[in-house]
Amino acid sequence: MARPVPTRRPESGWRRRSPFSHHLGFRRHLEVDSNSPPKESGVNLLRVEDQDLTSRVSAMEARLQALEDQAAIVRLISAYGPAADRSDGAAIQQLFSADGTYELEGWSFDHETMEETVRTELHARYVLAGSAHVMSLPDVRLHGDRAVAVNYSQVFVAEGDRWIVDRCAANRWELVRTSEGWRVSRRVNRLLNGSEASVQLLTGEL
Repeated sequence: MARPVPTRRPESGWRRRSPFSHHLGFRRHLEVDSNSPPKESGVNLLRVEDQDLTSRVSAMEARLQALEDQAAIVRLISAYGPAADRSDGAAIQQLFSADGTYELEGWSFDHETMEETVRTELHARYVLAGSAHVMSLPDVRLHGDRAVAVNYSQVFVAEGDRWIVDRCAANRWELVRTSEGWRVSRRVNRLLNGSEASVQLLTGEL
């Protein structure tokens, strides 16, 4: 007959060991007193330094803001072509700031006269024949609440059953952030005919 195994009674103050106690011990080992100075070596795995986290979030916000600004400026510039082809002077005026100007060979417009851009004899001839003011993707450089964009523009005019490029120009757009969003403060248009003015525009000297 098997002899009974004596049962050991827990001593006073003795507590049963949890199977997870080694994990808890590891956690206690990593915990750092917030009032104690940081150690010269080792990494606090339970906390991320507030300053480091703030700087990383700020950097991400800045990058997101830059992307949103560039997208808004591209949309603004691309809106010019359709507005011009439907002769919508009011829509073109809305692209410019209150003190905005538009300069091109033979013409100069400010905000008050901006609607006249679609009432010139040249523009009327384009639209009557069938035209398309096509903008290339602009190269946008942001400078806080201001920006500069450079792109090309082409005016296609219908000629029989085909369309020809009647005008090809370089554009410099100076933009400003307003309470209503990005607006054009200055646009300069120069024909790409080998002139010094067109080269200066592309090199940023204008």
